[in-house]
Amino acid sequence: MNPETLPCTVQVRLVPHLLKHCLAQLLIFVPIGLSMAVLGAMLAIAGPDTVYVKKYGIGEVPGPVAGWLCCALGLFVMIRFALGTVRQVNAGPALGANKEGVYLRPALDAKRHLFLRWDQIEGMRFGKLHGPNLCFPPVDKRLEEAFLIPGSGSGVKVAQKRRWKNLGTNLFVPIGGASEPPEQILNRLKEWQAATASSR
Repeated sequence: MNPETLPCTVQVRLVPHLLKHCLAQLLIFVPIGLSMAVLGAMLAIAGPDTVYVKKYGIGEVPGPVAGWLCCALGLFVMIRFALGTVRQVNAGPALGANKEGVYLRPALDAKRHLFLRWDQIEGMRFGKLHGPNLCFPPVDKRLEEAFLIPGSGSGVKVAQKRRWKNLGTNLFVPIGGASEPPEQILNRLKEWQAATASSR
């Protein structure tokens, strides 16, 4: 299904999404990356001729090499965060709906998406996690497993537990960056859901 052809769609805008859903990451990755880039450039230009790196038994490294590597790593941190967010936002509509059901990209995933018939959804409600989210808990709980946070480390487990505690589902869409208020989005979806019920 091409979500662009649905009669009801919700597109997320980059800057509002950053400010309402990614502010914590923005305040972490940008200062860290910028500091590494600036300090690395200073080390490369005006630092010592050699730098001793104890970790991994590397030993002495030419100062300019260590500096430019640090600078490159800092730029990588910022660019990776920026490109990842842009990719999420520009991957198409975050939400879409028609009389048959609702299309969504859970957590604004750029690759994973699904279409749920209205009778496959327990209900639609708001949840707060890094900003306002619209939640679509499914009737078939097996669908939740397909949208777990990728990975298996302790940080992933903590993030998944926090998501479940705050939202109660993996099928949610961040809508703080949408061009219309969350309540208006929910009302539009309910209108399409009601149109389905009335046509039966």
